[in-house]
Amino acid sequence: MDEPKPTVSPPSPSTRVDPEAAQEAEPGSAVPPSLPPPPPPPRKVAQAKWALLAMAFFMADVGNAIGPFLGVFLQGHGWAPGLIGSVMTAGGVATLVASAPIGALIDATNHKRALAVGGTAVASAALVATLLGPRLPPLTFSAQVVGQVAGSLLMPSLVAMTLGVAGGGADGFARLNGRNQAANHAGNMAGAGLSALLGQRYGLPAVFYLSWGFAAATVAAALCVPRGAGNLTVAPGGPCRRQISGAAPDFIRQHLALVDVVNDIQGGSLISLDAEGVLEGRDDHVAQGSLPSIRIRVAQPLSGL
Repeated sequence: MDEPKPTVSPPSPSTRVDPEAAQEAEPGSAVPPSLPPPPPPPRKVAQAKWALLAMAFFMADVGNAIGPFLGVFLQGHGWAPGLIGSVMTAGGVATLVASAPIGALIDATNHKRALAVGGTAVASAALVATLLGPRLPPLTFSAQVVGQVAGSLLMPSLVAMTLGVAGGGADGFARLNGRNQAANHAGNMAGAGLSALLGQRYGLPAVFYLSWGFAAATVAAALCVPRGAGNLTVAPGGPCRRQISGAAPDFIRQHLALVDVVNDIQGGSLISLDAEGVLEGRDDHVAQGSLPSIRIRVAQPLSGL
């Protein structure tokens, strides 16, 4: 007696895979599904956009915001000009060295909001050490190095979250990122004006208090970015590479965005330009976006929320 042949049911739509994706997959590896994840609810996206706007504004006075007043503060406590220059240089060099590892960390984790909150908290704690320990040069040196490195987490995290919330279109990212950068520069102006006003009226410690207030507002804004408001698959290192048009080199499409590390005035403008170039698939975007100044560039990975 013949045994009944097993019936093979056709694959359901949820398990179908793209043949092109199957060819690209390595032997033994799982084949990525072709169906993109559902888009986030519009209400979450709108809330995330406003939260990122507020975060961009308030983070302008976090991290190295005390920098212009640091020399005056330390000079008032008897520091020599050479020692003041050394402590300010130490923070900048540490930020430069840490830029690439920080970018790799942001690219590798899905907890970019937590990184922004943690960086803000550490930078604020470093300000406490700077305010309380001007008589201890080692403590001040350490606080400046740790605080500036922690503060350098904010701008890449903001751009990464913006990229995730904006989705895969270069137009959407350019519009949303332009709003955030404008808010960040407005925060710079507001922070500088308030620092000068409060410092003149209440003394230099008021500048520290103002920075802590901006830091608290930055944390609150970051926590208001709802979970699920960003799409990880549209990031330059995500699996849905076919959503990124153009013929950019693989190393740009998958991981790289160049970061300008010249000074705080440019503050992330080049990372925004190059992220837009990644989305548009232009391999010459870095040359087109070059600014007429001497700069040091560090390869910094970038991805979405």
